[in-house]
Amino acid sequence: DIGIYDVEHEKHAILFSFEPGYFNLQSVLSKNQFKLLEAIAKEGEVSGVSSSVFLNAHGMAQSTAQQAYKVLLEKELLYEQRTADGSRIFVYDPFFARWLERR
Repeated sequence: DIGIYDVEHEKHAILFSFEPGYFNLQSVLSKNQFKLLEAIAKEGEVSGVSSSVFLNAHGMAQSTAQQAYKVLLEKELLYEQRTADGSRIFVYDPFFARWLERR
């Protein structure tokens, strides 16, 4: 039988196998870019990076967040899904998002 412990163990093993690449990615991003990625991952998704609630919760300035956001979109590390009622921004790679959440 496969239990919750087995599933959690496998999830951790998968994230651990990707960890060297994630650390490498962290080393090539600016501190603010990585901070924004981490903040969005911990939120799950956001409707925008210029919300004062979001910025205050994560200790970021609006101009810094906007600048980092543009770069992360270009690098395809963030994805923005636009709909009729707004947009959702999230970390493109779900494994990377889970890794960031656990930090």
